Amino acid sequence: MKPLKLTMQAFGSYGTKTVVDFEKPNQNLFLITGDTGAGKSTIFDAIVFALYGEASSNANKKEGIVLQSQFSDLDLEPFVELTFSEGDGSGQREYTVRRVPRHEKLLKRGSGKGTGTREVSGSVTLFLPDGSEYPQKEAGKKIEELVGLTKGQFMQVAMIAQGEFMELLREKTDKKKEIFRKLFGTELFADIVEELGGRRRKKEKELAVVKTRCQTKAASVLIPDAYAGGDTLAGLKRRIEKDGDLVVIEPFLEELNLLCQEMSAECENLTEEYNQAQILRDSKKEAQVQAKNLEEAFAQLDLARKLLEECQSLAGDMEETKQLIKKLQDAYEIKERYYNFSEALKKVKETDRELSEQKDQLPKLKQELKQAEVSETEAGNQFQKDLGEYHKVCEKVKTALKVFEEMEAAQADVCKKEGKLSVAEKTANIKQKQLEEKKRQEKIWRAWEEDLKGAPAGLERQRAAADAAKDLVCDVNDALARQKDVASQQNKVQQARKDYQAAAGIYEQKNREYEQTRKLFLDMQAGLLAKDLRAGVPCPVCGSVCHPAPCRWDEDTKDISRESLEKLEKEVQNLRTRQETLAAAARSGEDLLKEKEKSLAEVIHKLTESLENQNVVLPDGWTLTEAQKQAADLKQKAEEEVLRLQKDCETLERLQKDLETAREQTEVLEQEVKKAEQAVSRAAGELKGAGAVLENISRSPEYESREAARQAEDTASQQTEMRKEAYQKAQAAAGQAKEKKDRAEALIQRLCEELPKLQENCRQKQDAYEADLTEKQFKEKEWQELTALYQKSDSEKFQRKLEKFQEKQTAALQQKKSAEELIRDRDRPKLDMIQEEFLQADRRWEQAKEVLDQKSREYRTNKDVYDQLALEISGRRKLVEEHARISNLYNLTAGNVSGSRMDLETYVQRCYLEKILYAANIRFQEMSAGQFELRMYDLKKAGEGRNKGLDLMVYSNVTGKEREVRTLSGGESFMAALALALGMADQIQAESAAIHLDMMFIDEGFGSLDEHSRNQAVKVLLQMAEGSKMTGIISHVSELKQEIDNQLIVSKDDNGSHVRWQIS
Repeated sequence: MKPLKLTMQAFGSYGTKTVVDFEKPNQNLFLITGDTGAGKSTIFDAIVFALYGEASSNANKKEGIVLQSQFSDLDLEPFVELTFSEGDGSGQREYTVRRVPRHEKLLKRGSGKGTGTREVSGSVTLFLPDGSEYPQKEAGKKIEELVGLTKGQFMQVAMIAQGEFMELLREKTDKKKEIFRKLFGTELFADIVEELGGRRRKKEKELAVVKTRCQTKAASVLIPDAYAGGDTLAGLKRRIEKDGDLVVIEPFLEELNLLCQEMSAECENLTEEYNQAQILRDSKKEAQVQAKNLEEAFAQLDLARKLLEECQSLAGDMEETKQLIKKLQDAYEIKERYYNFSEALKKVKETDRELSEQKDQLPKLKQELKQAEVSETEAGNQFQKDLGEYHKVCEKVKTALKVFEEMEAAQADVCKKEGKLSVAEKTANIKQKQLEEKKRQEKIWRAWEEDLKGAPAGLERQRAAADAAKDLVCDVNDALARQKDVASQQNKVQQARKDYQAAAGIYEQKNREYEQTRKLFLDMQAGLLAKDLRAGVPCPVCGSVCHPAPCRWDEDTKDISRESLEKLEKEVQNLRTRQETLAAAARSGEDLLKEKEKSLAEVIHKLTESLENQNVVLPDGWTLTEAQKQAADLKQKAEEEVLRLQKDCETLERLQKDLETAREQTEVLEQEVKKAEQAVSRAAGELKGAGAVLENISRSPEYESREAARQAEDTASQQTEMRKEAYQKAQAAAGQAKEKKDRAEALIQRLCEELPKLQENCRQKQDAYEADLTEKQFKEKEWQELTALYQKSDSEKFQRKLEKFQEKQTAALQQKKSAEELIRDRDRPKLDMIQEEFLQADRRWEQAKEVLDQKSREYRTNKDVYDQLALEISGRRKLVEEHARISNLYNLTAGNVSGSRMDLETYVQRCYLEKILYAANIRFQEMSAGQFELRMYDLKKAGEGRNKGLDLMVYSNVTGKEREVRTLSGGESFMAALALALGMADQIQAESAAIHLDMMFIDEGFGSLDEHSRNQAVKVLLQMAEGSKMTGIISHVSELKQEIDNQLIVSKDDNGSHVRWQIS
C-alpha cells in the first residue's frame, strides 16, 4: 500500500481544498516541515482518518465534529480523499477512498434558516480500480482488508504518531503477541492451544458425567435386609455414592452380581405362587359373575309383572284421552279459519274509513299550497336586494384591511431590526469577553506546562522500576507456588508411606492366614487316608498293618477345598503385588520431593539476590510470606508513582495540545470580534431604513381601525344571512305544502283500487269458515268452549302420554319374556356366600402379586444398575487415558508448566521476531556506531515467572552486558524504535504476499538525537529511499532541512493551513 494523492477540505486546520501529490518528489524520502501548529501532523491525521475513520493518535483519538475546520464556513462540506496503490509491477491497482466526518451544517429552511445548525452523519466511499463504487456498508471492512492491518498495527509499523513512537519497542509480550498474530497469521497456534483446552475441558466434563452417572446408579441399588452380604455391599455403595470413590467399583460390581443371582432365583419361586393364586381367583370370579346375572334376571321378572299390573289399571283412561286428542285437533283447525275471516273483515272496514278521511282533507291542502308560493316569491326578492349591499361593504373592508396589514408589517420589520441590532451588540460583547478569557487561560496553561516538563523522563525511569517490582512479585509468587508444591509432595510421600505400611500389614496377615489354611488343607488330605485305615490292613503309604496313632479329622477342616485354597493364594499374590507397587510409589515420591526441594532452594537463592538488588531489607529468618508482602508493597508504590507520572505526562500532552488549540481559537475569536462589530454597523443601518418605510405607509384609512372595518362587514353579513334564512324557510314551506297535496291525491287513488279486492277476500274466508263447521259437525259455541278450556299444545301432551303408556306396556311384556327364558328352571342364587369366596381368593392373589412385583422391581433395578455400570466403567478407562494425554499436551502448549510459561504461539512468533531483530540490528548498529543491538530474552529465562518470550533487551557491545530497553536514553530509544519499525516492515513484506507496505511516516522524534546519531539515522533512511518504500518525516528540526532535499512546506495564515512542494 502506497499513498499517491491526498485531498483535504474543511478538515482540521485546512479550510480550503488542499491537494498533496506524493508522486511529485523525485526521491522516496521527503521532509514535512513548518512552524509549530502549522498543520504538519494534520496531514498524518488525514491519511489515517481516510483509511480508518479516526485521527492518528491512539492516546488522543479525534473523530466527528472535532475534525471539522474552524477556518471554513459551515456550508462547506468537510472531507478527506486518499488515492493509494496496492500491489506491485503489472499487478498494481489504484483505489480512492473518500471519507466525510460527522459535522455541523447550516439550516437552509425552517425557523433557523441561515443561523441554526444541524448535525450531519459521516460517510465513507471506496472507488475500485475500474471506477465502480464499493457498497458503503462494507467499505470500511474492505479498506482494512486492502491495507492488511488494523489501525493499531498500522500505527506501529507504517505511520508512527508523535508521542507513540516507542510503544512497540517497550510493549510486553502479550501486547506484541496481538500485533504479530495479525501480521504473521499465527492465529493457528493460538487456536491449537484453545482447541486442546476445549478438548481437555470436554474430557473433564465427560469424566464428571461418568462419575455422576456411576454415583447415581450406585445410589439406586436396593439391598434386602435379609441378604447375607448386605454389609459389604452397603459399604462399597456408600464409598461410591457419598465419596465418589470409583476405585471400589469393580468389587462393588462383583458383590452386586451375586445379589442379582440370588434375587433372580427368589423371583422364579414367587412367580409360581402368583400363577396358582391367579387360577383360583379367576374361577371364583366366573362363579360370581354367573350368580349376579341370575339374580338380575329374577329382579327383572318381578319388575315386569308389577309394570303389567299398573298398565291394566290405566287402560280405560287412555281410551278417553285418545278421543279427546281428536276433538282438540278439529277445534283448533276451525279456530284458525275463524281468525282469518275476522282479520279480512277488519281490513275492509279500516280501508273504507281512511278513504273518507283523505277525500275530506284534499281541498284544504290545495289552499295552503297557494299561500306558501306567494310568500316564497316575496322573500326571494328581499334577499337579492340585501346581497348586493353586502358585496359593496366587503370591497371597502378588504381595501382597509390591506392598508392595516402593510402598517403592521412595517412595524414588525422595525422591531426585528431593533432585535437584530441588540443581538449583534450582545454577540460583540460576548466575543470580546471570550477573547480576553482565552488569552488569560493560555497564560495560566503556559506556566503549568513549564512545571510539568520533567515528567516524561521521570516516567521512563519509574516504569523500569515498576517492571522490576512486577518481576520480583512474580518470582516471589513462583517461590510460594513451589513451596506449596513441596508441602503437597511431602504430604503425598507421607500418605504413600502410610499406604505401604497398611498394605504390608494386610499382606502379612493374609499370608499367615494362607499358610495356616494350607497346613490345615494338607492335614485334611492326610486325614482322608487315615479315615479308611483298619487293623490288620496294610497302610497304602507305608504298608504297616499296625496303626497305633492314626490322624483325627477335625470337623473345622471339612469346609476347606482346593478351590478355596487357590482363591486365598490368589488374594495373597494380589496383596503382595499391591505392596510392591506402593513401595515403588513411595520411593518415586521421595525422589520427586528431593528434586522439588532442590529447585525451591535455587529459586529462594535467586529471589534473595533480587531482593538485595531492589534494596529490600528483610529480617533474619524471613519467610516467603514476608517477602511477598514486601514485594507487593514495593510494586504498589512503584505503580502508584507510575500512575502519578502518567497523569502528569497526560496533563502535559493535553496542555500542549490545548495550547495549540487555544492559539488557533484566539485567532478565530479575533476574527469573530471583527465580524461582530461589522454586524452591529449593518444592523443599525437596516433599522433606520425600516423606520422610514413605516412612516410612509401610515395614512388615514376609510375605517378608524381594523376592528371597525370587520364590525361593518359582520353587520352586513348578519343582515344578508337573516334574509337568506327567511327565503329558505319560505321555500321549504312551499315544498312541504306541495308534497302533502300530492301525497293525499296518490293515497285516495290507491285506496279506491284496493277496497273491492279486500271485500271479495273477506267473503271467501267467511264461506271457508262456515264449510269447516259443517264438515266437522261443530257449533260455534262448542269449539270456542273447547279451545278456551285447552291449549293447542295440550293435544301433543296427551299424545305423548298415550305413546308412553303404550311403550311401557310393550317393554314390560318383552322384559317378562326375556327373564323367563334366562331363569328357566333354576333356583335363586346365594350371593353373599359366593361373594365372600371370591374376596378371599382375590386377597390371596393381591398379596402374591404385590410380593412378586416388589421383588421383580428390586431385581430389575439392581440388574439394570449392574449392566449399566459395567458398560460405564469400560468406557471410563479409555476416557481417563485420553484426558491425561490431552491435559499434558495442553499444559505444555499453553505455558501452564511451572518454569516454562511460554505458550506455543509465542514460541512460533519468536522465530519472526528473530528475523525482525536481524534486519533491525543492521540499522540500529549503524545508527549507534556499532554500540547497541536488540536481543530477546534467553529461551529458558523467557518462561520463568511470566511469559517474556517477546520482551526485548538491549546489548551493549561496549560493556558486554544486557539491560532493559527502558533504560535507553531518549535518543537511543528513538533509534531503537526506528530500527525495529524498519525491520518489522521488511519482515512483513517478506512474509506476507497480501501486505505491501511501501510507506512509512515518522512524526517528530529527531529532536532527541545528537548530530552524529541524526546523520546516521538520515543515512539509513536515504538508503531505504533507493528502493520502492516512500518515507516521510514530519519534523521542525532545522538541521534536517539541509540533509533532506525534497520538502513539503506547511504554512498557516488567517485562512488556515497551506502546503507547497520544494524539490531540489
